[in-house]
Amino acid sequence: YRFNGSNLAERSMFWARPLIYHELVPGHHFQLSLQQENKDLPPIQRYGGGLSLTAFVEGWAEYASILAGEMGLYESAYDRYGRLVMDAFAAARLVVDTGVHSQGWSLEQARRYMQENTFASDTEIDSEILRYSTDIPGQAISYAVGPMKIQEFRAEAERVLGDEFDIRQFHAAALSSGALPLDLLEWHLSIWTKSLTEPQPN
Repeated sequence: YRFNGSNLAERSMFWARPLIYHELVPGHHFQLSLQQENKDLPPIQRYGGGLSLTAFVEGWAEYASILAGEMGLYESAYDRYGRLVMDAFAAARLVVDTGVHSQGWSLEQARRYMQENTFASDTEIDSEILRYSTDIPGQAISYAVGPMKIQEFRAEAERVLGDEFDIRQFHAAALSSGALPLDLLEWHLSIWTKSLTEPQPN
């Protein structure tokens, strides 16, 4: 895990804990390690880093950061506040990404929007604007759609399985095929759910 420690005095530490859950365990490190260790997957899928399937990869990491809250890992009000600040920052990035690429915003407009709507320092804002204007345009949506869809798929599995639903099994199923487009993940999880509800042939 590479943490950007430059100008540390100018970077907010509110979201350090939710960021760690996003980046490490149960987030990216956990998901990507399972993918790389899964010998049933072809090498390109094992080592492709997600093959740019950021809705799954960033979606899982954001879901993991939310899941940490469900698990009681945000022990203090400071940590819970950090998760909310991280949510607000992700929402602002989505506006900026859309503004720059769809609405023709200048970098200065994007910078001003983030200054007015986040708690980020100018150092953080400049880094994020560069990321979404030139490096990975369109990626910001994956941080919103990915976790929302994973939560939706989980709710459907809970509805179908009822008392038989096991969140650990759901997570294992969601990660077992490596990074997938979200429509394939939905299909994969529906097959998994069906396998638990229908009688298996002898």
